[in-house]
Amino acid sequence: MLLFGNRIEALIWATLNFNSSINSRKQDKRRCIKPVFYYLHHRLIKWILNKYKGFKRSKVKAVRWLRRICNCYPNLFYHWTLGYQLT
Repeated sequence: MLLFGNRIEALIWATLNFNSSINSRKQDKRRCIKPVFYYLHHRLIKWILNKYKGFKRSKVKAVRWLRRICNCYPNLFYHWTLGYQLT
């Protein structure tokens, strides 16, 4: 998971910096980028379901596991450090 985090960190950073240059206000930036991270979290959950067969297609278990990872490693993804964590 650490390698996966490093691979998409650059994409997340570029997306946030691109949107910050378009929208000068912080609330506008957060509102317009939130659906992107919502989609990213759901893709992470799908990846967990496919990668780890122990979850047996249980989305609830995958979400709980991702939340635990989010709490244990809050700096794993760049957007988690900015407060876009899984809720």
